Amino acid sequence: HALAAAINERLGAVGTTVRYLDAGDSVSDFASDMDSLVSDMAAGNVDVVLTLGVNPVYDHPAFAEAYANVAQRVHLGSYLDETANAASWVLPQAHYLEAWGDGRSRTGVPGVIQPLIAPLYADAHSDIEVVGLFATGTDMPGYEMVRATWRNTLSGSFENAWRKVVHDGFSQASGYSAARVSLSASGVRNAVADLSLGAHDGLEVVITPDTKVFDGRFANNVWLQELPDPTTKVVWDNVAMMNPATAERLGVGTRLNGGKYMADTVRVEAAGQGIELPVWIQPGLADDSVHVTLGYGREITSERPERKTNIFDLDDYTDVYGKGAVASGVGSNAAPLAVGGAIATADVTKAGEGYMVASTQDHGAIDAQHVGEEVKSRGLFRMATVDEYRANPDFVKGGEPAPLKEDWADYPTLWEANHPKDSEEITTSNYHENQWGMVIDLNTCTGCNACVVACQAENNIQVVGKDEVARGREMHWLRLDRYFVSGDGASYDDPQMVIQPMPCQHCENAPCEQVCPVAATVHSPDGTNQMIYNRCIGTRYCANNCPFKVRRFNFFNWVKTLPDTLHMASNPNVTVRSRGVMEKCSFCIQRIRTANKTANVENRSIQDGEVVTACQQVCPANAITFGDVSNPESEVSRLRQSDRRYELLAELNIKPRVSYLGRVRNPNPNLA
Repeated sequence: HALAAAINERLGAVGTTVRYLDAGDSVSDFASDMDSLVSDMAAGNVDVVLTLGVNPVYDHPAFAEAYANVAQRVHLGSYLDETANAASWVLPQAHYLEAWGDGRSRTGVPGVIQPLIAPLYADAHSDIEVVGLFATGTDMPGYEMVRATWRNTLSGSFENAWRKVVHDGFSQASGYSAARVSLSASGVRNAVADLSLGAHDGLEVVITPDTKVFDGRFANNVWLQELPDPTTKVVWDNVAMMNPATAERLGVGTRLNGGKYMADTVRVEAAGQGIELPVWIQPGLADDSVHVTLGYGREITSERPERKTNIFDLDDYTDVYGKGAVASGVGSNAAPLAVGGAIATADVTKAGEGYMVASTQDHGAIDAQHVGEEVKSRGLFRMATVDEYRANPDFVKGGEPAPLKEDWADYPTLWEANHPKDSEEITTSNYHENQWGMVIDLNTCTGCNACVVACQAENNIQVVGKDEVARGREMHWLRLDRYFVSGDGASYDDPQMVIQPMPCQHCENAPCEQVCPVAATVHSPDGTNQMIYNRCIGTRYCANNCPFKVRRFNFFNWVKTLPDTLHMASNPNVTVRSRGVMEKCSFCIQRIRTANKTANVENRSIQDGEVVTACQQVCPANAITFGDVSNPESEVSRLRQSDRRYELLAELNIKPRVSYLGRVRNPNPNLA
């Protein structure tokens, strides 16, 4: 923080892009406070410990050891995690979307937090209800507690003022005041000294939160467990990542065997603790460094031991407690290694071999021997430096076998006579006047995976588990392809990396449509490639013929045994598919048709930006743009005019409706 403040001061950002506010909070040393608590618990000086939605028994070894010395251990949690199993009392926690509360915005404006759904379980309690019970001895609903707090701050008629705050979500009270700060050169020097690491022999272990399950708090979410890591593309595991040179020195590696990755395992010892992990060779990491992520190795039981005391009948809560163990036994817990800090000297030795790691990186890869020289030289993505782009603004067209025809309505002769767009009956209706397309900007895509999860939530996409993913049967409609790139001084040991989102390309001349024997996959008049599930007989010819490998086949009836709560989470506007059918990205057709109906009722055209796909909606970098490509004024049409625009595999004359904008890098030669 001190270094960041110094940089902002030097850039002149303070007062313009950076503003300091006085939040009125005092700074405490959390690590020191935790150490004091652990010492007091170990000495028997603590009578009661209340844990609110946290899990220190899992991620803090010293706390777990001292916790047993506390007489009354009360835990509020949403499922039976490690701390709950070690507690003497367990309270079911209400989901944050079910709870009342209040708080402040980042600028300090106070507001009311309202529940979005009614509580699914009547006996669940919010954090403020439990804290209020401990503090006052009175069991008061959260709604009444929040009203009581605001009664002292709102002037005039309380009911009128309260209704306005609930309606607006915030009050008219002022936020935090501006803080006056000054830069301390000695403070910056001290910060640098605290961060510096001395040279050491041997290996180091670098421990970071996982990109998906973070520190373990999201480990029980199956969507995140099956979400491929942005770099390794590993699912349902954490691994010991190291570069090829380090793996060679340790005599370990990962091999493909029958289409599955079989990895050697290593034992990593640091700070007096040790864990075993499978090896994953990852170019781009530093020599003599092993990278491990937190959040795995959970021990979540499906039912409480008999000796524990419950305040509820567990049989009434099987949906929320008895089914909450998907994270158990997945990966290894790296938290004990982090006791000495996020980076520590480590001893790493080979422990075994034959550990199966599921990674999606090579699923659907194009066999190099079947790729023409023109495609090889051009690649599936386009990237240039700023200097290269200035010298050749049309760098994305390099190596094109034939010029791209820009008109979306230009079809080969085979399709012209009977294509629905030529029917007067259809073209006179607002329902079919739009032509949908998407543009993805590789310059702004960060590979965060938010689009993949949003697509899964929006379209009721099921998880299949580690073994099925290893067989190439993952169901994601959208994937993020990761490529390593040489050039600009990059090598296999120190490569550049590119992320390329890959949904269905909704080709105008879709190869999948031409081979389906029952017309289960067809082209809509507004330019989307659609699946008609009750026609599909599962021949999978369409998957064989798809050059982008974005189609998925349901091998099992995944929804047959889902609990009621998961059925409640399904999107009612999207078909829940059963076994034996193909499925794929639909351009969120349910959202398109909703906008169609609204526009028809109001007798108008769909406005630009009125239809937003799920992936576009959640993208934090605005890398995805969706809209009507037949409207020259739309944002997607404007982006399609960019000199960075290209289509994948355009030489196949399939005319994809998804366009990409090539990536332009601006490397600093002084950092090479």
